[in-house]
Amino acid sequence: GVVAGWGGACDMFNADGALITDEDLFPTGTVSLGGIKLFEGISQYKAIVYAASLISASGSGLTKCFNELLLSQNGQVSRVDDFACYEGGGIGGVISRDQVYVGSAGFMSLMGIRVPDSLNMKSAVYLAINGELKAVFSINYIPANSVQSALVSLVKARVNMMLAARDFNITPAMLQQKFKISLNEME
Repeated sequence: GVVAGWGGACDMFNADGALITDEDLFPTGTVSLGGIKLFEGISQYKAIVYAASLISASGSGLTKCFNELLLSQNGQVSRVDDFACYEGGGIGGVISRDQVYVGSAGFMSLMGIRVPDSLNMKSAVYLAINGELKAVFSINYIPANSVQSALVSLVKARVNMMLAARDFNITPAMLQQKFKISLNEME
């Protein structure tokens, strides 16, 4: 559940809020890859290796999903240098001398990378290499009833919820849409 088991419940008893992570909101089995759109000049293998490498470096809830995809391609995570998290909804780093960004459509726009309107999705991972959009991975987030119940309980108890998600797709607006509850007070 959202409170991270009995230990989390005990910790919350004296706390003035609940720290909520990617895995609390979308536990194993509730996040899956929908499909991949590749652009000119990149192989599927390279797109998967680069995206999986950056996502693994971030420790996001998307790591398991991308690592499984990487394994299906018999690939390995590449070394990421100069790793950075950006407030605009993305991450970046250098892989094999390429500047690589992974993030939301909004993040790509902030970084000066054009996303075609037809590919502007709310639940997707965008991959750009050296300033060019190279791949889009659509992501399926399936809200679990147990998580929805826990969130409703926290809202009713007026617990101050602090979102600490490393997955740039998980925002208060996305959570409101998926779980059908008002999370205006979430930080």
